[in-house]
Amino acid sequence: MIDLRIHEGLDDQIYDRLKAKLKVERTWCEEEIQRLNEQSTTIRNRFLSLEQVKVLRIIVGDKLDRANFDDKRFILEALEARVYVSNDGGKRIAFSIPDDAQTVLTNPGRCPPRPVL
Repeated sequence: MIDLRIHEGLDDQIYDRLKAKLKVERTWCEEEIQRLNEQSTTIRNRFLSLEQVKVLRIIVGDKLDRANFDDKRFILEALEARVYVSNDGGKRIAFSIPDDAQTVLTNPGRCPPRPVL
């Protein structure tokens, strides 16, 4: 940039505007790189989470096959399992992980009773 001012004979006002423009572009590029790196990390973590779920499914699957009725019921209650039946007889099962996992851990015998809808 200094070479431009000396060799091209740019006046100070034009030089300052070019310098400010380049600074803005550089800041934008740095912020964009940071945003893309964060997005890449998020995607990588999601992929790892999916892989971990697959492994967990294999490990837990064997244990579920050997679980008794009370254990299976506890698991379904802990996952807040819901069964939705449509008018045409189709079924859909939905699970969720409770926000307050501590409730499940502090009541090892049973999850708190949930209203039946």
